[in-house]
Amino acid sequence: MSQIKEGTYDAKVIGSFLGESKEKKTPYVGLKFQYEQGADGVKTIEWVGYLSPGNHEVKDRAIETVVKCGFLGRSLADLAGEFNFADIKNIQIVIEHEEYINTAGEPKLRPRVKWVNVGSGFYEKFDKTEAVQKIGGRFDGDLMRFRRTTTNPMSQQPSGESRALNHGNGQLLTANDVPF
Repeated sequence: MSQIKEGTYDAKVIGSFLGESKEKKTPYVGLKFQYEQGADGVKTIEWVGYLSPGNHEVKDRAIETVVKCGFLGRSLADLAGEFNFADIKNIQIVIEHEEYINTAGEPKLRPRVKWVNVGSGFYEKFDKTEAVQKIGGRFDGDLMRFRRTTTNPMSQQPSGESRALNHGNGQLLTANDVPF
């Protein structure tokens, strides 16, 4: 098996998860990407975005990344359930190698998704449990805020709900609004 190489790759989301870091118990969202690495063939790698309660910028970036990658769920808890993503074609991931110290105290390198671009570990995964519902539910307001402010042509509203339209000026229109 060949090593994951540094670089920028076209990718697609093939899985998602939700959990907490083992030591600090910081909640996170995660995406599993599939990409082509030239002659080495198809590879997969996971990205983790922390939902740091004290750092809104980091939390917002993590939720925004999940939404822009096509997440269709109504709650972040849905990340641990069935695959619930639109097929977004223009995702790029930037992989870099980071140094860490293994349990023997030796420095090692591991691949890491540094950036996820859409448009132009030490963690523990949760299954669909009460813990997932608790973590996902805490951030549902943030998820809905990004749904309202992020233009994503692939996003879909669940059936039975009216679609909102963002005309680029921040004004949301529903099926009941008729612009003149």
